[in-house]
Amino acid sequence: MNSTAPSDFRLIMKRTPRRKTVAIQVFPDGKVVVLVPLQVSDAKVEQFLKLKRCWIERTLLKFASLGPQRAPPQFVPGEAFLYLGEERKLSLFRIGTRAPEVDDANLHVFLPANSKPELERSRIRSALELWYKAQAETLCKARVAHFSELMGLLPKSIQIKSYKTRWGTCKSTGEVTFNWRLAMVPLSLLDYVVIHELAHLKYHNHGAKFWQLVKIHYPDPEAARKALQLLDHRGALKL
Repeated sequence: MNSTAPSDFRLIMKRTPRRKTVAIQVFPDGKVVVLVPLQVSDAKVEQFLKLKRCWIERTLLKFASLGPQRAPPQFVPGEAFLYLGEERKLSLFRIGTRAPEVDDANLHVFLPANSKPELERSRIRSALELWYKAQAETLCKARVAHFSELMGLLPKSIQIKSYKTRWGTCKSTGEVTFNWRLAMVPLSLLDYVVIHELAHLKYHNHGAKFWQLVKIHYPDPEAARKALQLLDHRGALKL
């Protein structure tokens, strides 16, 4: 497919039977994904891209203005990982496998005594992800309990999942789900996501009444949204 987008775009077109309309996703690394219904022609996609070209360029420029991205983690001793917005230095102990532990300065990961070097990176990553998921579950459940009482809104269930493009979801049936990477962000930002999803239990949209409710419990949601976007863009939450 010949694109009308500038040459520095990395354009990917994905056709899917689940979509009814064309949609564009712009990512911080310069990738632009176009989600296209099966019945929409390439010509119509080209026309859509022409209409959205300025928006795509503005979005990419906005990402560029946020600064450089963090390199992918190498999982080596001394490397920094975030826990509740604070850096913890990775330390490794080859004394037997158990759950990672955190203190004021370090994040300790425990490996088998006979750990093979070529397997360590994947083992460390897996151990950290499981640990972050457990931390996120504990933190999110505690903050949901706190704000549920204040807001008078109680979800039917709380789940922790892995998302690439969202921090949480709220179904019309009352189930709320949170991204496990929330264990990496400052508690104030985690609180914003919790408040946001609990507010959806009452308002299933982003209308004026929804934001009025959010602002009662979090007066500056826009600042929180920008802070989360910045952390995500810089790759601070990569694992």
